[in-house]
Amino acid sequence: MRDSFITKLGVVLVVLVAFIDGILVANHYHTKTDNVKALEAVELESIFEKYEIELEVEEVILEDRIVPFTSQAPDGIWGAPWDNYAEEAIISMVLHWNKQEAILSREQARVSLLDIDQFTESETLNLIQIKEVLNDILAIRSEIMESPSVESISAALGKGSIIVVPVNGQILDSPYYGDPAPRNHMVLVYGELDGAFIVHDPGTSRGEAVEYEKEKILESIQDLDGEFRVLIIQP
Repeated sequence: MRDSFITKLGVVLVVLVAFIDGILVANHYHTKTDNVKALEAVELESIFEKYEIELEVEEVILEDRIVPFTSQAPDGIWGAPWDNYAEEAIISMVLHWNKQEAILSREQARVSLLDIDQFTESETLNLIQIKEVLNDILAIRSEIMESPSVESISAALGKGSIIVVPVNGQILDSPYYGDPAPRNHMVLVYGELDGAFIVHDPGTSRGEAVEYEKEKILESIQDLDGEFRVLIIQP
């Protein structure tokens, strides 16, 4: 009888120890799980914060739009047909700006100008014809601005637009033009400083980001039909 009692007591003690150990393990597990969940929450919060920062940086990059440049003679050959490709070069720059693509090489620029030439019906285009190519064929929004001023051009730039400006090159008088300077020419205005507009001028291989005095640009504006107008390319 005594042996039976001791045996039963031993079983009870084993069960009790196992029960207590189970409670301790369970508490440890829950504590560890809570710590892991807390750690995961901190890590996820950090990831979200990093993601938001990256989005903000990306937005800044997207707002800083590239305005690519090409001369009308990408290979430096200024004979036919390149000597008449100022308008094609302007359209190419506008097209790549709209698509946010850089003109990466002379080969790419040359192919782009030749492709655009297929959309044009004459060697020299006025602003109305360029507007038709941009709006109707390339689906790029643009509008004619009659009687522009320094203030109205600056206001358009401030809204993120770029401006196609037909000029009399002999009045604009770039030091990089040949002799004689082109009478019927076009440049692309895309920025400004205090006293100057920043211009891509396809009429010279040195025409990237040229600074022309604002009043000089205004003085030289002259479309093919003699009209005083510019073309606003909307962002």
